[in-house]
Amino acid sequence: MNPPKIKEIIKDIKEGKYNIPEFQRGFVWSPQQVRDLAESIWKEYPIGVILVWEGEHTPKVGDYHKFTSWILDGQQRMTSFCILYGIKPPWWNEREQPWDKILEKYNIMVKVNKDLTGLEFAVANPVRKKDRKWIPIRELLNMDDEKLRKLVKEISTDEEYFPEGAQALKNDPQWLELTSEKTRDKIRDLLKNLKEKLEKYEVTFLKTTHDVDDVIEIFDRVNTKGTKVKEADIMVALLSIEHQGWIRDEFLPFLVDLKEEFGFELDPNFVIRMLSAISPKRTVRLSEVGKEFWSREFDLNKYWKRTRESLTTISKILNDFGILSTDIMVSKYVLIPLVALYEKFEDDFDRNKALYWFILATWDGRYSSMSATKISEDLKSIGNSVSFEDAIKKLLNKLQVEGKIKKEDVLKDYTKDRFMRFLLYLTIYNNGAIDWKQKVKIGFVGKDTRFSEFKPQWHHFFPKNVLKKYNEKLSEEDKIREEEINSLANITILNPKQRVFKTEPHDYIKKHNITEEMLKQQFIPVEEELWHVENYRRFLERRAELLVDGINRFLDSLRKGLG
Repeated sequence: MNPPKIKEIIKDIKEGKYNIPEFQRGFVWSPQQVRDLAESIWKEYPIGVILVWEGEHTPKVGDYHKFTSWILDGQQRMTSFCILYGIKPPWWNEREQPWDKILEKYNIMVKVNKDLTGLEFAVANPVRKKDRKWIPIRELLNMDDEKLRKLVKEISTDEEYFPEGAQALKNDPQWLELTSEKTRDKIRDLLKNLKEKLEKYEVTFLKTTHDVDDVIEIFDRVNTKGTKVKEADIMVALLSIEHQGWIRDEFLPFLVDLKEEFGFELDPNFVIRMLSAISPKRTVRLSEVGKEFWSREFDLNKYWKRTRESLTTISKILNDFGILSTDIMVSKYVLIPLVALYEKFEDDFDRNKALYWFILATWDGRYSSMSATKISEDLKSIGNSVSFEDAIKKLLNKLQVEGKIKKEDVLKDYTKDRFMRFLLYLTIYNNGAIDWKQKVKIGFVGKDTRFSEFKPQWHHFFPKNVLKKYNEKLSEEDKIREEEINSLANITILNPKQRVFKTEPHDYIKKHNITEEMLKQQFIPVEEELWHVENYRRFLERRAELLVDGINRFLDSLRKGLG
């Protein structure tokens, strides 16, 4: 039996003969990758095997009963075929990514090259969209012979396709007709050839009819461009098969709501690890979590309810402290033990002490990457603790940082220390700082409305251009170095997407009516002589003193009672 052609695959997709298991990731290919796939088909390069799962062991639930083949490996290519044809596949999550926007973003175009011997492929941009020689592949595939004839006639008269030196004859009707006819034949042949290849290219399918356990093992061994499927992917796979419909109907909608309400964009696999951290085994390792975790006997609703409610509460608490998006965090992995800590000790959970540990764990770098060993170790400590105080002290004892900021910490180049930027922002936010231009609280667009997916705007109190211009007057020995210009002690915070100040502070402070109280909120010295560029180094020293005092007082307020 011959492999199916792409046009036949598209027909089968439209008829609902293919779908993807819930444990498969969403569409992640870039427009360039879709463009490369189209060119590969044109050049008759191999595009790999599609692995599908068929038979009595496949999931059958709800609307899914009609699907006979489940795509285990090849979803990106199958979805790309649909994009090229403009056909929305049945597995598409419209809420996550509207299909119309995908078609706009992934508009792959083709153009006959200048010498009429080949084709160029590209992603659409405003210039190409206005150039009649660039044709959307989606339109080409849906053209009948008459529409193709009209298109070819239109573009064949473009000057780019005239023979070298013949532009002067473009107004000669007889010559133009003769030349255009030859050009039309070549353009038509190339476009028809492309259309035919995109319809008749044969795709190799490999089918398996194994049971669930074998399919998970197959899924585990499948490699995509050298990247092995992660352990958490397998957890998602197992849960989605044994608890069919849960990923689609409960889990993924919650993640969308979490992002919309709190600005926290978390990967599904990451949150599954959170669920396993709250399960009876309190681990993030698949090898330790036990088969009961993904079996139908596992009380998924019970533990998911705990995870969902704990993560929601922690997200709200972090929002209250100014962590308004995951982008602000240095590492999101610290969330796993934090959520487990709240779930275990909800009744005596102390948000201040929890944030203190959160900050120090971030500073320590304990969760700078997904270390299953360290996280599982800390989860065990939480599970074995008799109280919140006991747990938080155990977690703090694992850290190597003192919990006190020194002057040299705030004189560092802010671009090279993400944690210190994070701590500066938290301290300023929790000091009630008002945006100097918008006159609303940092992180807010109005009195009671927070920014969605907020990112602070880092502003040089002494603007870079002012300091560099002043440097021109100084000897080489006295020049202000780049790391001094970028010192954290020269950084203040504004709400995002604003024009920065360009003049000396003594000028813009008065011009924008920045009050003494607003300056104190960001630990800016209020002595006016320090706002002049010739006193920049004195300003840095004084601001550093104020910042060290302010940050340490903030940390002390959080750790109060810990001893």
